[in-house]
Amino acid sequence: MDTLQLMKIRHSVRQYTEQKIEGETLEKLKAELRSAEEKSGLSFQLLLDEPGAFDCFLARKLNFKNANNYIAITGKKTFENEMNAGYFGTEIVLKAQEMGLNTCFVGGTFSRKKAKYELQSGEKLLCIIAIGYGETQGTPHINCSIDKLCDFRGDMPPWFMKGMDYAMLAPTAMNDQKFCFILRNGNEVKLVPRGGHCKGVTLGIVKYHFEAGAGKENFVFV
Repeated sequence: MDTLQLMKIRHSVRQYTEQKIEGETLEKLKAELRSAEEKSGLSFQLLLDEPGAFDCFLARKLNFKNANNYIAITGKKTFENEMNAGYFGTEIVLKAQEMGLNTCFVGGTFSRKKAKYELQSGEKLLCIIAIGYGETQGTPHINCSIDKLCDFRGDMPPWFMKGMDYAMLAPTAMNDQKFCFILRNGNEVKLVPRGGHCKGVTLGIVKYHFEAGAGKENFVFV
């Protein structure tokens, strides 16, 4: 299944079964995490059978269930690293979907005190991704209208339209979709935040989606 198909079927999942991640699936997942570390310069830590992170009021309020596995993405807290956490985290969640796993990007609805990730000197936790076998495949989120998420002049090029279609599939904090793609000079695209939570991580996620839909050969980010 190609990346665009995976983006269409992948939805955030908060309720998981008790099935363990093991065997060939676990080895493939670990390989993908190592690849993400090499490309991003960040640490992708896989915590299995560790229920503490989601043993808190906010997680229960948002109906997390059996969220006993997660990926902690850590590194120095810069805006670039936050974007890379979202960008390469998206690559991981799509690979996980292809393996039959389900995922959910998590900003603040977990317990930092009970989570078991490790930090090196000068590092911070950038993002957590819950992962496991979902009770369901999740449901599509509600989108803002496309004219609120982009800015262009004249006719919208087909590649830009396709990029926006896939950017709108991207998960964002609280589903707020606080981003805007600005098209200028034919093929120059600028991605800017419009407030919201987890700005860097969110921009990294939507950037990955837009690139996959639009095709990197059709534009340049400025």
